[in-house]
Formats: sequence, structure tokens, C-alpha cells
Amino acid sequence: MRRRAVGRIAETLLGALAVFLAAALCSFLTIYRPVLRIIYDSLAAYLAFLADLGSSWANVGPAVLDDYRASMIVLTAALLLALALGVPLGLVAGVSPSSPAGAAARLVSAAGSMTPAFLLAVLIMIFFVLVVLPATGVRFILISGDAPVIDPRRILPIALTLVARPLALVTATTAAAATEVLRADYMRTARSKGLSERRSLVRHALPNIAPTVVDTLPGALLAMLSSLPIVEFVFNWPGVGQELLYRIVAAQDGSARNAALVAFLLASLGITYLAVVALADIVRRACDPRVTELDDLHRSSAA
Repeated sequence: MRRRAVGRIAETLLGALAVFLAAALCSFLTIYRPVLRIIYDSLAAYLAFLADLGSSWANVGPAVLDDYRASMIVLTAALLLALALGVPLGLVAGVSPSSPAGAAARLVSAAGSMTPAFLLAVLIMIFFVLVVLPATGVRFILISGDAPVIDPRRILPIALTLVARPLALVTATTAAAATEVLRADYMRTARSKGLSERRSLVRHALPNIAPTVVDTLPGALLAMLSSLPIVEFVFNWPGVGQELLYRIVAAQDGSARNAALVAFLLASLGITYLAVVALADIVRRACDPRVTELDDLHRSSAA
């Protein structure tokens, strides 16, 4: 099994290297820009960045922290919105799958997972500009760089765009968990004792659904991170995604500062994902003591 795993990893790395080399060669042959020279300069700058991490962080640290703070604002808002909307929608879909509300919840889940982030961003922008603005006289789309970051009118459209895929994930997961829990023996026992459907759902179903919902947090964050650059670019949001686009795509020189910015920005997203994974594990253990008991059983059997 280990040899197979090593072989698969090697095949993946070799495939990625082949794609990179083919792309570099094709670019070198089909466009005028000296691609190989750019690659060489970028590699030299990256090595210079690695040689002195301390001074690199001192040079770009404040900019990285500002971009990271801005991205965490919209990511947190989108994640909270996904939980606030996805859990009730998933419960409706799981409790009453054949009802119109259940069908609408499933439709929201499917639409969120299939709609591209760029198209959704454009639709949201058109809706707020052509519908909300004439009806209310309030501008909910602020893309000027002079506008303050902490402004609901700037955060709301970005959060609504980022929330689509996490909302679909949370809704589908909650619906599946609710369907399974409602068929459990302890739910039948609660109903047989005269407990109402609402009370049995709150007392018995929700505590058993919560660990499954918590498990979706890392996947929801990954879904948002995959859309972050294009969404921040569309709404001119000064976050990690937009800065990465500028530094990777629009940078004209392979400077050590660009290499440091890209490295630290990507590292900040990786650290955030690991922190969310650890937090989800802690919360899941708190919600479901059976996980801790199972781990203790595995440790005792291994010993």
C-alpha cells in the first residue's frame, strides 16, 4: 500500500512538472515575451526571499496583514451566512423532502454548487444596481478603493457571492444528516413518549446533526478560497485574492518583494485552513463525546 501511495504521488508530481514545462515551452514559442527569462528572474527572486525570511517579512508584513484582515472579514461573513441559512434549509429538506419548501431547499443547494462565482458576482452586481438602487435609492455596491473596508454595503455583495457553494454544501449535508437522524430508534422512542415533532427535533435531532454540520466547515472554507481571487477582483476588495492576482498575473518583474508577498499570502490561507480544521475537530469532539471515546478505544487497543 505504501509503494502504491508513493507511486501515485510520484505520478502526480511528474504530471504537474510535465504540464508546467509544456506550458512554458508553448508560451515561449507562441508569444513575444521572454517567458524563460521571466521564469529565471522569478526563481532568482524567490531564492533571495528564502535566504532572508526575517527581512522579507519586515518588508511586506504590514501589507500581508492588511490583505489578510480584509479577506477574513468577507470569508467570516460568508461562512456565518452559510450556516445561518444552510442549516434551516437543510432541516426543511430533510424533515419534509416532498414539500414545496423541501424542493426549494434542494434547488438552492443545486444552484449554489453549479453557478460559477464570476457569473454570480455579475448577477448580484446587476441586481443591486438595476433593481435595489432605483427602488430604495441606496447604493449597496461600493467598489471604489476610497470607500472604507468596514462598510456593510461593501461586505454584503461579496459575502452573497462567496456564500453560494458553502450554502449548497451545508444545506445538502444538513438535509442528509436530518433524514438519517429522523429514522433513528431514539427519535421513534421520543415520538412514542408523546414528545412533539418540534421538541424532538430540538432536543434529540439537532445535537446529533451538529457534528456533521461542523465537519463541513473546512470544505466550505476551501470552496470560498477557490472563488476568492475572482470575487475580490470583481468587487475591487483589497484582500488576499486580489493581491495574489496582481502579484502573479499582472506583475511585470520577478522581484524579491513580489515573491515574498505571494509566499506569505498563500501561507496565511494555508494556516487559516489548518486552523479551521483543528477548530472543527475540537467543536465536533465537544458536540459528540463518542468521537473521544472512540479515539480512546483505538489507543487502548493499539497499546
